[in-house]
Amino acid sequence: MKIPRISLCIILLLTFGCKTVRYTNHSITLGRGGGFIGKYDSYTLKGNGEVFSTNAASAGSAPVSLSKKLDKKTVADLFSKAAALQFPNPEFNHPGNMTYYIEYFDGKQTHTIKWGDFNLQPPISFKAFFDETWKTVKN
Repeated sequence: MKIPRISLCIILLLTFGCKTVRYTNHSITLGRGGGFIGKYDSYTLKGNGEVFSTNAASAGSAPVSLSKKLDKKTVADLFSKAAALQFPNPEFNHPGNMTYYIEYFDGKQTHTIKWGDFNLQPPISFKAFFDETWKTVKN
């Protein structure tokens, strides 16, 4: 049986033409906390869209619970934005009374940025990413 060339081209284009980026072993963790009480809240987004939340009285270990699952498009968008961030090397590690942090695991290495010191602000792209992602995973 002969397959017409046009059909073969269409099949090949559909099979290999779309680039799908999979983030199965990637994760994004956002956290904030400190202050007088010392409470920390964090959310971890896994590559499969599951969002886990942690609420602790200190920055140590606390119970982790599945809080929601995001759709594939949102997950791909957030991981794409995280991958595009230019994480400082060496790490930007300047916590303050209230500390915010982003940890991005790219499948090979964990990139971290921490801020809160009023005198040392992180690049605006990190604060914008934090705010956008925090709203998405929290609501």
